[in-house]
Amino acid sequence: MIPALVPPQGQLQELIHGPVPTDQIVRVADGDLVYGVSSVSDGGRIADKHVLTALGCRPSIRLEVAVTETGALLLHPGARGTVIVTSNGHIRLPYRQRRRACLFVGDRVLLLGRRSTARLLVYPRPRSASSSRRRCRCSRR
Repeated sequence: MIPALVPPQGQLQELIHGPVPTDQIVRVADGDLVYGVSSVSDGGRIADKHVLTALGCRPSIRLEVAVTETGALLLHPGARGTVIVTSNGHIRLPYRQRRRACLFVGDRVLLLGRRSTARLLVYPRPRSASSSRRRCRCSRR
């Protein structure tokens, strides 16, 4: 007689219902880094209070914006900054910098911050070459 073939239940259940929740906390290798994922909403607003408070960005602090060669936005505190942290802990990216980085309303961005320098890197999701929905005339393809 041939015994019944039963697949392992743990992996099959994970495929059907998603990963099993665990009590393990994944720690970042570098405690100086803080990260988050957000989306660009109306007027270039990025709302990730956790990242901004971890970097010490209080309301009414001015942030200078620079576009890197990879198409990311680098924000850091500066007296001549064009971005001001709102009372809700959000930031609004200026239109020109968003267009230079090919950021549109609804785009998801990765936020990487370094606590020691209070710098925030806003990295847009890479676009596929076949994306015909929104064309962008920037150096990043």
